[in-house]
Amino acid sequence: MTYLFWSFAVVWIGLCAYIRVLMRRTRMLEEELRRLAGEPSDAPRTASWMEDRPAPAGRDTPSPVSRAAP
Repeated sequence: MTYLFWSFAVVWIGLCAYIRVLMRRTRMLEEELRRLAGEPSDAPRTASWMEDRPAPAGRDTPSPVSRAAP
C-alpha cells in the first residue's frame, strides 16, 4: 500500500512542478508582449493595452475607400 501513496505523491509533485513551469512561461510571454507593445513592465497584467489599438484591415473588413458608380 505504501507504493500507492508514493506514486500518488510523485504524480502530484510532478503536476505541481509542471503547472509552475507553465505559469512562469506565461508570465515571461506577457512581459515580452508588453515590451513589444511599448508598455512599461510595471503596468497591471491585463489585456486592456490591446483594446486601444485599431484592428488591422483584413479581408473581412470593408475598405474605407468607397467606389463610386460610373
